[in-house]
Amino acid sequence: MEKMDERLAVDISLLFVGMSAVDSKIVNEEVFLLEKLSDDYSIPPDIWKEKMNEAFIRYINEGDRGVREAVIRLSRELSDDTKTDLICDLYSLALVDDLFHDKEEAMLRDICTLWGVDFDLCTRE
Repeated sequence: MEKMDERLAVDISLLFVGMSAVDSKIVNEEVFLLEKLSDDYSIPPDIWKEKMNEAFIRYINEGDRGVREAVIRLSRELSDDTKTDLICDLYSLALVDDLFHDKEEAMLRDICTLWGVDFDLCTRE
């Protein structure tokens, strides 16, 4: 993937932060996976921390509303393949603590609905 536009980086970071924080705790494994995902999405390391901090602040201030708005913006910007990849990465992020919390599932289902992606696509065992 080529270098990501900073606005897209913030919105994608907001989805990752939202999924990490929706269960009210962020574990070390989530932080490590977030760093790997920044690489996977070609978010340059120098802006990754800045954008993650910005995303955390937005999540604290806007909560699920901010995530939903980011999902809507991204629906216009991302290809269907990238959306599917992102859904699968969000699912992996949700499971990194070995629990799939109700709030994580609800957030993931909402994103799938807004993007027209089959929820079961990435959640099959």
